[in-house]
Amino acid sequence: MNEEKKPVLSGAEGLIPELRFPEFENEGEWKEKVFEEVFDRITTKNSENNQNVLTISAQLGLVSQLEYFNKKVSAKDVTGYYLLHKGDFAYNKSYSNGFPMGAIKPLKYYEMGVVSTLYICFRAKGVYISDFFEQYFDAGLLNSEISSIAQEGGI
Repeated sequence: MNEEKKPVLSGAEGLIPELRFPEFENEGEWKEKVFEEVFDRITTKNSENNQNVLTISAQLGLVSQLEYFNKKVSAKDVTGYYLLHKGDFAYNKSYSNGFPMGAIKPLKYYEMGVVSTLYICFRAKGVYISDFFEQYFDAGLLNSEISSIAQEGGI
């Protein structure tokens, strides 16, 4: 089945912002891009046995699971977890207060950490600024795209 790929920056095509930073004044219109053009999926396993297990807090971002829960709640062996580096993103599709379609957060507070393979992890490609996408995701601008493809649980 050949599914149509939806743009990450939906509705931005043909838009020239009224206010721009000086270095972008002559860049022309915004262009829509599909997810795969902007991000690379991360599936790198924790072969170095990094023990900084992270969890997503909707309010705090990617934080140490040990500090957040005051106990270790991960598997004993975390070598199968995904290894993230500072600036990488993780998506937890579970509902969080203020994030009805789940939260997408960047790794900001640590150089590296690991997350469960239940998270969807990705990194902005070299020409894209991950700080912009942190604000984009926190504003909920992807919620309509996610809700159109999300599967409902229960029967």
